[in-house]
Amino acid sequence: MNNELKTYEQAETDYMNGFKYKEIAEKYNVLISTVKSWKTRYNWNRKGQKSTRTKMEKVRIQNTTSFDEVEQVVENDNLTDEQRLFCIYYVRCFNATKPVNLDKSNVSEINRGHINISTYKVITAENNIYVSNNIRLKPKELHTIDLSISESLKKLKISDVDNLPRVVIINSSEMQTGALASYNAVKNVLYIDRTIGSRLKLLELQKDAACPKNVLSTYVHEYIHWMDAQSYRIGYGEIIDSSEYLYWIRHKSKKKIDKLINKGYNINRISGYASDNFEEGKYDETYTEYRVKKLLGE
Repeated sequence: MNNELKTYEQAETDYMNGFKYKEIAEKYNVLISTVKSWKTRYNWNRKGQKSTRTKMEKVRIQNTTSFDEVEQVVENDNLTDEQRLFCIYYVRCFNATKPVNLDKSNVSEINRGHINISTYKVITAENNIYVSNNIRLKPKELHTIDLSISESLKKLKISDVDNLPRVVIINSSEMQTGALASYNAVKNVLYIDRTIGSRLKLLELQKDAACPKNVLSTYVHEYIHWMDAQSYRIGYGEIIDSSEYLYWIRHKSKKKIDKLINKGYNINRISGYASDNFEEGKYDETYTEYRVKKLLGE
């Protein structure tokens, strides 16, 4: 008992000096759970006093907070799962400060409409992302887009990444259509307007889409288009003629929508965008919006 008391006192000193649970456990050859139990039992507190802060104060992190301090909050047993997730998200956001490194030797020329776009591959992205030479992408914008793509792929349970579309981030004038994102099935390229690198702007601009308050809505929509194109490729080969592919996917989508309508489903409940495209005969857009709404659960 005396040995344990001596060990816990030494461990408390280390804790007060900023050691992490794992570091303390390794130093004294005990389990991490043992260190946590010491903290709770003996009321360790880095402020040197019992905590009387509210839950919100426990998770408040100022802009000057260091990475280690954030990790210490994550390890706090007093946090709820929701609060801990917030802290983890904050830690992940540190990646947003990494500079956007481009491989200038890896140049790809792409024609979108009448505009020729020179793009460079992003080295610091998790996904296959290229950036137009006409924009200077901010680290936070890249991080937001890259992370949203990864989260969307997980939502859609896409694990086969062999033929995923090349993502090209462009500006609004290069997009030309006013769209936030646009998938080209012939080129297998997903164009993304750099504007949605800001989640606040994204939520404002996608207000007529399905699940407008979900930051993944636009991304999921475009990757569903890609999934449809993949189905075509598996059955019929590469997509060469865009009009032929559009006829196939719209005909297929119309059948799906007709079944929904026959069951009493109100298409107008999906989104304003879905309703407008239904009236224009762009059934693939309407059915894609339906699947976005069904997946994201709003």
